Amino acid sequence: MKASESELKSVLGEHNLSILTQHLEDYLALLRQLEELDRNRDPGVLPQQPTIEKNLREHGSLMVSFALELSEQERQSVRSMFTWAKRWPLVFLIVLLALAIWESNFLARQMIGRLTRLMNFTKRIAEGDFSPIMPARKYRDEFSNVNMALNSMMHELNRRQELMIESHKLRAIGTLTAGVAHELNNPINNITLTAAALEEDYADLNDDERIDMIKDLVSQAERSGKIVKNLLDFARESEIKTEQLNLGQLLEETLKLAQNEIKLRKVHVDFDFDDNLPSIHGDRQQISQVFLNLILNSLDAMKDKKGRLEISIARADTPGFLVTEVKDNGSGIPGHILHRIFEPFFTTKSTGKGTGLGLSVSLGIIQRHGGDIRVESAPGLGSVFQVLLPITEVPAAIKND
Repeated sequence: MKASESELKSVLGEHNLSILTQHLEDYLALLRQLEELDRNRDPGVLPQQPTIEKNLREHGSLMVSFALELSEQERQSVRSMFTWAKRWPLVFLIVLLALAIWESNFLARQMIGRLTRLMNFTKRIAEGDFSPIMPARKYRDEFSNVNMALNSMMHELNRRQELMIESHKLRAIGTLTAGVAHELNNPINNITLTAAALEEDYADLNDDERIDMIKDLVSQAERSGKIVKNLLDFARESEIKTEQLNLGQLLEETLKLAQNEIKLRKVHVDFDFDDNLPSIHGDRQQISQVFLNLILNSLDAMKDKKGRLEISIARADTPGFLVTEVKDNGSGIPGHILHRIFEPFFTTKSTGKGTGLGLSVSLGIIQRHGGDIRVESAPGLGSVFQVLLPITEVPAAIKND
């Protein structure tokens, strides 16, 4: 009985079971009363029989109604369970799909983020920035080996770039040597003639004349030393040193370095710049090497005509940049090869006259300084090279310090 009562309670609930039990007890009590009346057949109590029967029918009706109500509740519960049973697979699929989308999005972000980082590194390498890639995480992942390989590649590229710059510098020195030798002939001849005259006429000269001749010897010797010093300063190997530079002064020094070659070619030079232009930051020797290469190229292009070289420095149309323009009236560059002049080993000079590394190396140097080189040219009209370099904005207080 206890097991049956427990089962009923779990099905009907304690409240419903107590109501049903109460109805059954009342119904059974009425049945016993009716049975007692029927057994005794006492005329005195017969009038109570209709009332008992009425109560019996009411309790029976209540029990039936209650049973129907419980049955309907159970049917509703079963229908609700079936409805949920039908919906659960759909809900599960929706949740599973949402989890799959989230997981896919998470993995895509991880992969695409790292691929985007690698793509930015390759763009940086293409622009000439060979600084190593620093790890983004404390642990090694699937991209660590790729980053290590890229760092190794950039180290090798940087080493080869330095070798190309050095070889181009040596070629420029070779080009300048002829001019330097010619320029040295003048002071050396003067020294020789003055020394011979001093030796021959020493006894006939007074002290003032001897001192003047000695001063002339010293002056010519200093002139020779200055010519050689300029060449040695340019040829000297040094570490890359970034410093604040006055572009006008740097170009003046570069023109002095090429002055001997300019005189040999009988080229007229116009140099125009504003003294109040802002400074730039960069390696003095490398930037000087770029401008020297452009100047020597212009001199080569004007070897068969009366040459005119125009150099100017101004603020560029691009904000934050200075533009240095090197313009000549030389032979010009044909349009069909103009786009190739910055390719490594491409040259328009005859065999043995050039390596084809000059403009390629120059563009690499300028790009490493955050700038660019542009060119316009036409056959017979000459060429215009524009070198853009970023401005260094330094507050006045820092300059004064």
